[in-house]
Amino acid sequence: MTRSRRLMIGLFALTLLWAATSLACVPCCGPCASLIPAAPASPCGEIPVSREASMRLESKVRTVLDKPTFQLTVTDEELTSWVALTLPDFQAKNPDLPKIPVTNPQICFAHGKVYVTGRLTDPVEAGLLLVMSVQVVGERVRLTMESGHLGPVPMPQDILDSLGKAAEDTINDPSFNVRFTRILVMDRVVMVEGYFTRQ
Repeated sequence: MTRSRRLMIGLFALTLLWAATSLACVPCCGPCASLIPAAPASPCGEIPVSREASMRLESKVRTVLDKPTFQLTVTDEELTSWVALTLPDFQAKNPDLPKIPVTNPQICFAHGKVYVTGRLTDPVEAGLLLVMSVQVVGERVRLTMESGHLGPVPMPQDILDSLGKAAEDTINDPSFNVRFTRILVMDRVVMVEGYFTRQ
């Protein structure tokens, strides 16, 4: 798979995890989180990671790449498995991208929202939780960061807003040649519909 296709597979997860690198730089929260590093809870519990689930996701993506329109139904187990197993290799092959100091990444779909959890390892060590809603506006993905925590410490809303904007800009990068028509977050599953633009 080319780099752009691999990026598409983890379109949501990778950009959200990139945002986590900025969380470590917030002075009001970093020191506190290192003192009380309780892990935030996900409504999905611990999502199992397996190579089989990761390969299912890659297979689903391959089936739509040569079609003008697509509809992908992805489970949180598939996306979590793909990110967990691919992230180390992805970072090694792309040293120009920001390093993602997160272990045990988990992407949970529940209550119509996306929950991203993991363990931040640098420059402080703390549990990480991001909660967001996702919708399509004008064929672009819009992320609304509803809350974020490092350990038990909540993130300021202005920081969350800037992280959401950065993630949106990455997801909607024109070089992906993807336009979105619908995103539906259900319990343990997300459905993404759209079409490819050819240059």
